[in-house]
Amino acid sequence: MEVQINKEYIAIECCECGTIFAISLVFRNHLRETKQDFYCPNGHCQAFKESLSDILKKDIENKDSEIRTLELTIKELEKPKLKRKKKTTKK
Repeated sequence: MEVQINKEYIAIECCECGTIFAISLVFRNHLRETKQDFYCPNGHCQAFKESLSDILKKDIENKDSEIRTLELTIKELEKPKLKRKKKTTKK
């Protein structure tokens, strides 16, 4: 009897022993979302501590914070220019 299973797999390297093994993409995505532990073939515990969406959310938050800081800096730098322009127009 022959059985065909069409699934996509991804290779993972154990962070303890370096063994390379494969898991399905569906299972990998599940592990990333749930942050559940899983094991390499040699029994070493593995886990995705942050999901991809967590990483991207943090990146967006950091960039938003940088933008707000730069906007405030620009506003502060523009204040003296506005005051100088007002003084020169009064003359």
